[in-house]
Amino acid sequence: MSTIIVTDSACDLPDAFVEQNPIKKLPLNIYLNGETFPDKTTEAERLAIYQKGSLSREHDASSQPSSVDDVYHYFLDKIAVQHDFAIGQTVSKARSPNFENWQSAAGLVQRDYHKLRAAGGRTGSFGIRIINSGTMFTGQGILAAHSCKLIHDGIGRNQLRREIEDFKLKIRTLAVPRDVAYLRERARKKGDKSIGFLASLVGKTMDISPILRGYQDVTEPVVKVRGREAAVNRMFTYAMHRMNEGLCTPYIVVSIAGDPLALEQFEKFREMKILAKAKDIRVMTTVMNLSGGINMGPDTVSISLASDNEVLDV
Repeated sequence: MSTIIVTDSACDLPDAFVEQNPIKKLPLNIYLNGETFPDKTTEAERLAIYQKGSLSREHDASSQPSSVDDVYHYFLDKIAVQHDFAIGQTVSKARSPNFENWQSAAGLVQRDYHKLRAAGGRTGSFGIRIINSGTMFTGQGILAAHSCKLIHDGIGRNQLRREIEDFKLKIRTLAVPRDVAYLRERARKKGDKSIGFLASLVGKTMDISPILRGYQDVTEPVVKVRGREAAVNRMFTYAMHRMNEGLCTPYIVVSIAGDPLALEQFEKFREMKILAKAKDIRVMTTVMNLSGGINMGPDTVSISLASDNEVLDV
């Protein structure tokens, strides 16, 4: 049986990992300076967009969900005819209507796939399940990476969804934006009240960097730190604490809305990589997806891992 994980393009994973594993990305739509296009960008293309400053506050940019029709045709034309079972994983339903659109499309796909599948010479039924990841960006990356591990381990389709649903509760996703004012402005334009708290973080001193947590459809600040560098280093220190206790999957995903080489400037990132190597944990770095970059701002750094420990000692 051929099983595939389908994420939306808000999922942060290195291109090479996606290509080497049973993962497909269904594009979100990006609106940038009067032009709308599906986000099929590679890491190199996203990096070029960030380096050109195309997502700075002066530019009109937003991310938009895939339509029900987009999702229907993607699964029907590209997934159902090539695979036997698909698990769709969307960005948190609190951040986008994508989950609802995928759910609506899934029912239509189940109704209509039979003739196309038979015409393509594939026998048997096709199954599809849609999961709200409850997280975003690097969190989606951890979920997809672990899902692939379960597939490679030979977990059957009936158990697979249950394992993924249980696992997503263990995902710890943190992010540090460079510019809180940018984040607040994007949220205002989007009508997003879930992070309206950020207004309180912009005081007389602009050198305050919040560490944000995305967990089970809630985005919130967990600590305020003076200085971006200190905030980012505290995220990586948190990751090392969890590694020393033992992670629930041998992956950590780190993304930056810019050049991943810039992560090397952070002392604790370098220390985290050394510790990860000693513990046989794979640290995957990537250029942040465009939806994340638009909503969180250029140079935002995000990290996700999976741990049984719910304590946020950052």
